[in-house]
Amino acid sequence: RAGGLPVEALGEQLAAPLERAHTAAQTVGAVNYVIKADGLVYAVRGEVVTTVLTDRDWYSAAAAIDHMPISKAG
Repeated sequence: RAGGLPVEALGEQLAAPLERAHTAAQTVGAVNYVIKADGLVYAVRGEVVTTVLTDRDWYSAAAAIDHMPISKAG
């Protein structure tokens, strides 16, 4: 359980918006990007969520992406 919710339910709740954003990022060829969903900001590098911050800390997530080495998809 996490925050009074079953972990499975929490994972399912987070999966849909993250999957949609990931698919959209792949469509435009993005490798490193930020997803803002449900009050949280996820910094994604390649196929891995590297940082999760609160929505008010979005600038930190953008800075984290900005400092990541540039890589190409594929």
